[in-house]
Amino acid sequence: MSSKWKWFRSYDSECKMVREWRESEIQQEAMTNEIRNADVKLKSLLSIHLAQEKELRAERLKVQTQLISWLKKYDTDIGEKQAMYDEVLAGFEEEKRQMKELMEQFITQQVEYERLMKEKADEEQARLEKKMYAFITNTSARRIQRYWRAYRARKLARRKGRKKRRGKSDGSAKDLKETS
Repeated sequence: MSSKWKWFRSYDSECKMVREWRESEIQQEAMTNEIRNADVKLKSLLSIHLAQEKELRAERLKVQTQLISWLKKYDTDIGEKQAMYDEVLAGFEEEKRQMKELMEQFITQQVEYERLMKEKADEEQARLEKKMYAFITNTSARRIQRYWRAYRARKLARRKGRKKRRGKSDGSAKDLKETS
């Protein structure tokens, strides 16, 4: 029996091998289909990703170009602003220098002006004092003359009064002219 069982065992193992071979074939076919599906999916994803990458590269190029143009515009604008700033600063420095010169001239002219104004004030004061002296002198002279005339008139009137009492001369107008 041992040979029978051997054969049976051999048959059984051959059947088992055939079954495993068929299962292996089925698995290989299934895996081949999976590989084909995965390959198709890979190619599909690859084409999609390549298209997306192309779009992204184009977008990146567009953004880089825009950034470069902005940087150039910024550099141009800043260059113009810097040139304008330098020009304004140079103008400011020139005006500052001129201001300093003008201040120096102003100080010298201020000293001269003050001296001239003092001179003018002194002359004005002297002229005013001279006018006041002339006014006072004239007023005093008039007053003295008025008092003197009044005195003479009183004296003359007294003389006439004495002459009339004595009974002398009738030339009163003549006497008056002689004394004046």
